[in-house]
Amino acid sequence: MQRLRATPFSWYVLIHYGSAFIFAHYFSGILGYDYFKYPDIIDNIGCSFKSHNGGFSLMLCALDITSINNYVASTSAVLLRILRDYLVYAVLREKIGSHSKTWLILMVLHPYEFTYAAKLTTDLFGCLAVAVVYYFLTKHRSFSKMPPSAFIVLLLSLSLLFTLRNSILPLVVVTLLTLVMNSSRQHIPILAFLSTVAVLFFIWTLSNQTHSYISNVTTSNSDYLLNYGYFAALFVGIQEPIASLGAAVSYTLSHWTLLTGFREMAYTKTLLYFTNNPSPARLLEQLTSVLLVIIHTYGLIKFFQSAMCKDRKMLILLFAIFPAFFIVAHLRYFLPMIPFALVGVALSVREFFEKRENKCHRTRC
Repeated sequence: MQRLRATPFSWYVLIHYGSAFIFAHYFSGILGYDYFKYPDIIDNIGCSFKSHNGGFSLMLCALDITSINNYVASTSAVLLRILRDYLVYAVLREKIGSHSKTWLILMVLHPYEFTYAAKLTTDLFGCLAVAVVYYFLTKHRSFSKMPPSAFIVLLLSLSLLFTLRNSILPLVVVTLLTLVMNSSRQHIPILAFLSTVAVLFFIWTLSNQTHSYISNVTTSNSDYLLNYGYFAALFVGIQEPIASLGAAVSYTLSHWTLLTGFREMAYTKTLLYFTNNPSPARLLEQLTSVLLVIIHTYGLIKFFQSAMCKDRKMLILLFAIFPAFFIVAHLRYFLPMIPFALVGVALSVREFFEKRENKCHRTRC
């Protein structure tokens, strides 16, 4: 009888999600860390599809989840994240072979992947949407040759995930438009109809949030200090267009830095976070954040350099963080792109070992 062998991915699931689940429910309280301190479920309770994330509200109602701190919520979060990870891993296993294990190790070591592993939040569905788009872009590089079954699965998946996480609006719309422009003729009628319905539904869902979103981008206040209005005020008195360019560059760099490495308080309470209570723990946290900015930025550049050599449509993935980049820039909103930044790091590791191996071969010759 043939023995069953554990695959690298099964070991990853056991170690990463098993440890996160156990820590969340049995050890976080002992260590004084509130693992489940998160308002997502409270904000979406009500069994109403008219909430900001109507699908998520109905899901909580169907599963009878009233608190993030229970086994049903944690198990649901773990299973959905495993699905996300497998979609990415299935592609990497074909593209980089054994070096896909490097990606699994990096995912285990990433602090935010561990922190959110057992949390059922709307962010999870944004992460899953990006993984779905990545999987289909890789498996069906030519949308015009995509089988009808895959075509329908992609459309339905994105539509469902949007109801669970409305901030993926730009990702969904751009993906649909790309499908329309690249699909074969027999797909165009159904695409046109579905795209029209989807766009109208998206506009209706987000219409009551538009004003506050625009206000957050342009107006600086105590909770959102580093918005464009703040940087524009710093350049008052400087000749145009230098002032506008300086404000735009400062705004972009600050938001990218906070988005790719810093916790929520760094953006919502910037002065308090960076000037108050410079304890060793806070300084260590800030140093870790700087390292994450470097790793994520480098990894993402490396990932897109590699991906765009084969398919420029891969840039669609960036639209997953498009709203947050301008509105609420902190690391939780970068969660959908963390796996792909780590893919870039894994690719660099592969290149390092390949160069080393080639150098050894040349030396022996």
